[in-house]
Amino acid sequence: MSDYLVIGESIPGGTTTALGVLSALGVNAQGKVSSTLPENPHSLKAEVVAAGLKAAGEKFGSLKNNPIKAVSCVGDPMMAAMAGLVIGGARQGPVLMAGGTQMTAVLAVINALNPESLCNVAVGTTRWVAKDVKSDICGIVKQFCQVPVIAADLDFGSSKYPWLAYL
Repeated sequence: MSDYLVIGESIPGGTTTALGVLSALGVNAQGKVSSTLPENPHSLKAEVVAAGLKAAGEKFGSLKNNPIKAVSCVGDPMMAAMAGLVIGGARQGPVLMAGGTQMTAVLAVINALNPESLCNVAVGTTRWVAKDVKSDICGIVKQFCQVPVIAADLDFGSSKYPWLAYL
């Protein structure tokens, strides 16, 4: 047995589906989700989410009380699975959700399904996400819960690999 459970993920396009689920749940995350790209394509993400919500016959906030349908319409199945893992894990001990702004969507799903489990949950990310001026992980989370967001201060500046040293 360990002192805490760490659950993490990373999915291509995950910040766009995160924006979709957050939007369906009524969380203002437009212009706040992060990106792995040097230039965060916020407008493209917003267009994709708007099209997804429209295709599903939904709109901003219309699935506030139906987080599983929000995931089904504009999310990724990983979100529902991770929400279940976190809720179950939080019954046994502290859980660290490791990732970036994708975790905020999972957190919003958990908040809608089982908010009492959040007393045993924190979000862990990297300094790059935490300090990204083109995203706002803490601003997203503060809209619906008081879960701590912590960041690892990783630095690969002395790496012999130039693509890592850039980070």
